[in-house]
Amino acid sequence: MSFKSIRYVVVLLVFVSCGKDTFLEKEFSCKTVNFKNIHEVKDFNKNFSISIPNNWKRELYYDKTQSEIFTADTTKQLTQTYILDASFNYGVLTFDADFHNRKNAILEKQHLKIIDSGNQSFHGQPTYWYLTEGEKNGYSVRRFNMLTILSENTYLSVYVELYGTDLKDERLCNAMALIEKIKILQ
Repeated sequence: MSFKSIRYVVVLLVFVSCGKDTFLEKEFSCKTVNFKNIHEVKDFNKNFSISIPNNWKRELYYDKTQSEIFTADTTKQLTQTYILDASFNYGVLTFDADFHNRKNAILEKQHLKIIDSGNQSFHGQPTYWYLTEGEKNGYSVRRFNMLTILSENTYLSVYVELYGTDLKDERLCNAMALIEKIKILQ
């Protein structure tokens, strides 16, 4: 193989790998977002990590059933940012009729309506996600939930809440970029 052929293959591989959109980017028609000045935050039990901007407030929580990272950009108004919560959970999760009935009952009680949902793979694991809209605390709210089965007894739960209608698609895409960078550490 000549040098020119090798160079062509390398350029082609770089082009193909850089152009891959993740399922979240594809599903929500997001452009790739690159955050600056980010750092990795690990959950208390070191089961997963997420990279977030340095200036974001974050809270860690854990108990016998979960380990959670709760984060938001508190330098902005609530209607200009979003809240992101990710948790590693101990328990059995199956996406069966009982799961969907419980989810629907909770959403009805919270006056949230599913506007989109799907089954995908996240980090090679079965994942169910759904996007809801409604009203909360006097604001229009959009909420994205994603549940990923990691093993027979563990799962990852992620949700994003966006208040208000300003730049809601852009803010959702920014949140998706952070979600895609979650690393499972176990």
